[in-house]
Amino acid sequence: MATLSVTTKAKSDGLFEGMPLALATETAAVVTMEITGLDLTISASSSEWPASGPVTYTMTITNTSGVEYDLPLTVTADAFPTSLFTVDESSVTLDGGTTGFTTDLTAGVLTVTLEAPVEAAPAVITFQVNKS
Repeated sequence: MATLSVTTKAKSDGLFEGMPLALATETAAVVTMEITGLDLTISASSSEWPASGPVTYTMTITNTSGVEYDLPLTVTADAFPTSLFTVDESSVTLDGGTTGFTTDLTAGVLTVTLEAPVEAAPAVITFQVNKS
């Protein structure tokens, strides 16, 4: 099995009487496990949390070498603090669709397992996160 892991860096700038002062996202990915020939980038629809509604994260996986890798390919978005954020597991898409992958959401960590290899075209995973 091949695994890519990314730190999403959703965070709070501090608390006042137990409530977050400001919530922020960070669009730069920190890839913690690299697979030769696979590149992973992540972006967020906003650098700050809107007053209402979700932030959409987009993870793009590109096979730059054409090298085959073991399936399944598992992509993990690092833990969102569950006291501040709710990951909407039903919002996950792969290339705009809802097939070709499975998901698991445990303790704020979203894992997406792709059932087919990433070939010439990039694979694009999107998911939404709301403030709790």
